[in-house]
Amino acid sequence: MPTKHPSPSSRNDDQAGEMPKALEGERVDSMIEGVLPPRKQVKTPIDLRNVMRYFPSAVTVVTSALDTGELFGLTVSAFISVSLEPPLVLISIRNESTAKDLLIKSGKYCVNILSATQQDIAVKFSLTGEAGRFLGLDYYIGKNGNPIIRNCIGYLDCRITQVIPAGDHTLFLAEVVDLFGQKKEPLLYVDREYVRLENRID
Repeated sequence: MPTKHPSPSSRNDDQAGEMPKALEGERVDSMIEGVLPPRKQVKTPIDLRNVMRYFPSAVTVVTSALDTGELFGLTVSAFISVSLEPPLVLISIRNESTAKDLLIKSGKYCVNILSATQQDIAVKFSLTGEAGRFLGLDYYIGKNGNPIIRNCIGYLDCRITQVIPAGDHTLFLAEVVDLFGQKKEPLLYVDREYVRLENRID
């Protein structure tokens, strides 16, 4: 509950006219010059999440495979197209994620763009442990050796070209070597919830 501050009329006269002794001389001198001293401002950490949570983004599942045949993947919303020629895309992965080191080892990934009917896959790849994420999943291995999830809006099968440290995340720039897409309703993520498009202009 917000703290209620007393209105000027509710304070007693002694409180209303009281000035901290440490500032009294400083403020009087400044008032004589016609300028009040700057008030001290408390710095607070900037939390981008407070704004970015309202920025809707498409939901993808990034999949990959090691030379040993081990499959891994995770749900990713931090994905962008970077260049058309050459065809480049980028994903951003938290440094604490086990996928960061696995992606460096594999040197490749596939971005599976989820449709509105695939929310269960998004949840599975964000919560379930690595070992169980591919159990019961309808997928096949693509030309680049990455798992490709069936019935998605599309996929971009990629070869990693650059790994870029960026604060508490790592960016993986990659060249698209194979792709597919079809028109379907997308799955979106906004304000920490999965949502569907309710109003669409065709």
